Order: sequence, then C-alpha cells, then structure tokens
Amino acid sequence: MVLAISSGVIGRSCRLLGGLFATAAIVAGCGTTWVQAPTKIVKKAESLPVVIIGTGLQEALPPLAPDELGDTNDVITQAAQLGPQPGQYAPRIVAEFVSGIGPTTIEEARGKVILVDFWATFCAPCLHSFPKYQALVDQFSGNLVVIAVSVDDLDTDKVHMDDFIQATGSRFSVVRDKDQQTARAYRLPKIPSSFIVDQSGIIRHIHGGYSRDTIEEMSRQIKALLAK
Repeated sequence: MVLAISSGVIGRSCRLLGGLFATAAIVAGCGTTWVQAPTKIVKKAESLPVVIIGTGLQEALPPLAPDELGDTNDVITQAAQLGPQPGQYAPRIVAEFVSGIGPTTIEEARGKVILVDFWATFCAPCLHSFPKYQALVDQFSGNLVVIAVSVDDLDTDKVHMDDFIQATGSRFSVVRDKDQQTARAYRLPKIPSSFIVDQSGIIRHIHGGYSRDTIEEMSRQIKALLAK
C-alpha cells in the first residue's frame, strides 16, 4: 500500500483551510505560511517534495526540513490567544469516528491525560508525529489517550485517510472534523497543533507545529500530570 502526498495536494487543501484561520495573524504549518491581509488571506507557499510512504515507513520518510519544524516549546501565538488557553477547560470534540481504539471525546477520556492533535493528510510533519504519538500511548500504557482530529477537506476520500493512518502504524482514535466546528472552537495556531489536557479536562499545554524536540517535551509534560 502506497500513499502519496504532493505539493499540489498540500496547496489545494491549505487553500480550503484559509477561511478557517481567517482570524490568525500568522498561521504556519504543512509547509505553508498564511498572512492576514485587510480583507483576505494571502498564501505564501514553499515548495515541498513528493512524499511517498509504504511498508518501509521509516526508510521512506525524509528528514524534516527547517521550514517544516515547529517550535520546541509551548506555542501561544496571536492566533491561539483568541482560543482556549492553558488553565481553561478544553472545548468539546464534535467529529465523526474514522478509526482506532479508545475514547473519541474529552468526556469519554475524563480521568486520563489527553493529547488532542489536529492533523491532515496534506500535513508533512504529521507523517513523523503519528508514529511518535503511538509510542507515547504505548509508553504510558492506558494512562494517556490520543485523539487525532482530522481537518481534511470535505472531498478527501476516507480511503486516503485510512492509508495515511495505516502507513504510520497508528492505533489511537482518529476522528474527522468535517464541518470544522471543533477546529474553530480551538482556534488552531497552525497545522499540526496539539493540546495536552489533564485528567479533569483542563488544557495544560499547547504545541503549535511539530519538531524533533516536541515528543520529548510532551513526554515530560505528561509524566508531570500523571504524577499529580
């Protein structure tokens, strides 16, 4: 099974997401930078290579390029400040089930630490983050729930999403935010964006983007929450 993600797909998908992020001053992710103009969103797209992944995922994945790296620490951008902040309750997840095992809402996962990750099949860093998130689920053996919320275009075929999930070896819950209701509630700073939620449903950390240091940072934060 082979899944191809090209710069053309990325450009098409990000254009459709432009309206969702209309409140953002700067929204960067999936190789694209969004800049707010007075009346419209103007896109500046970097060139991205075609990424082809199959059974040899680790061998096929290229290293993350500098312009694909997110911030290493919690990201509270001007865009994110319009949405929920650490110390506030996480908004509800309203989305349809796609695949995976485990809770698919904040309410169902109450009592466990939750990693709510917003992703898309056109997001190159997500190819790297999904296997790492699965490793975190395995590491914390039942005490961590990952809910991956897809913000893919309405015309993205579910088979394409299934191929992406299978290729990354992910078994955690994946849901699809078809009408972007959940993404609007969280006011995403970029794609990918992740929110670490404690056992009471309160947001404790926000990560915008994904870098080589992100997983280590998340692991420390999750351990600290579980130790309380």
